[in-house]
Amino acid sequence: MLNKNYLLSICIPTYNRPEKIEKMIVGLSKIKKIETVEILIFDNCSEIPVSDIYDKVGIKLTNLNIIRNPVNVGANINIMRCIEFAKTKWVWLLGDDDDILENSIEIILEDISKSIIQNDTAIIKYSSELGLVCNPIVIDDFNNFFDFITKNSYYSNLLFMSSSIINRDIYCKYYAKAIENGASFCHIYPLFPLLYNKEANVYLSDRNVCTWGRPEWHDSWFYGVVYQDMLRQFSSFYFLDSKKIRIMGRKWLTLGKVGVLLGGLIVISIKCKEKKFIRKSLKNYYYYLYSGIEKILLLPMYIFLWLLLPHGKFVARLVMYHPKYAKIRDINVNI
Repeated sequence: MLNKNYLLSICIPTYNRPEKIEKMIVGLSKIKKIETVEILIFDNCSEIPVSDIYDKVGIKLTNLNIIRNPVNVGANINIMRCIEFAKTKWVWLLGDDDDILENSIEIILEDISKSIIQNDTAIIKYSSELGLVCNPIVIDDFNNFFDFITKNSYYSNLLFMSSSIINRDIYCKYYAKAIENGASFCHIYPLFPLLYNKEANVYLSDRNVCTWGRPEWHDSWFYGVVYQDMLRQFSSFYFLDSKKIRIMGRKWLTLGKVGVLLGGLIVISIKCKEKKFIRKSLKNYYYYLYSGIEKILLLPMYIFLWLLLPHGKFVARLVMYHPKYAKIRDINVNI
């Protein structure tokens, strides 16, 4: 049963980032109309419990509830638990390292009351520095949606969790599938079948409600590590043919540039603790990113990389004089 007092739930999944979550709690206390929404923090069994951090900060938010998992359930399930436990129809999935704007709640509450936001609106996607629209757009057809996200500089914002306001009632239909197949983009996964089956629409807003908390180099998530499995996730959609998967994969994983992909593979090679992950990545890239002719032309290069990259120390020697080597060396890749 929905909570009659709230129209919106702010849900924040977190794990082992005490400084980030402390900053987030302080930031929430300064937001206009913060008392009018439900706030849930999902602590994925952090070494320092979020409840201890909350007590230390000394800020009391009567509408805040901290839910701590007794074991680490993984990032994907922890994100999706936000939808499971929220008591309102609309759920704002908020990254613990992103910065919310002072008037963000006012904007969201105003938007969800608009007549254009219907019961079949699955998600409100706000603009950000990762992608924006000049005017609000409602898309209710998968092909139009696919064309928009692949022909405009919007795909990164689609993956940006904190620009998403989700209709919990509609998303629940594909909740289990999102957990099973969603991984790196579980928060957006249900939107694909919802649009394809003409069960919902998406509202793309021209307004901003938060800014991306750009990670430090030592905290960076690289395409080769975080998003490589997204290729398999795309293939779980029966309505995406190999050409569409290639288009989306190249947009998300390589930004359309081979150098980005190769750079990611070099980082993995040098920093990866499990060398079998390197070959798994290579296999996925080769299988999903290229057409038949491209596979033939690129086969020698991939055989070379297959043999070379698992030898991370040797690769490190090869690239140690590269101007960005110091940054690569300091990156903490957590697989």
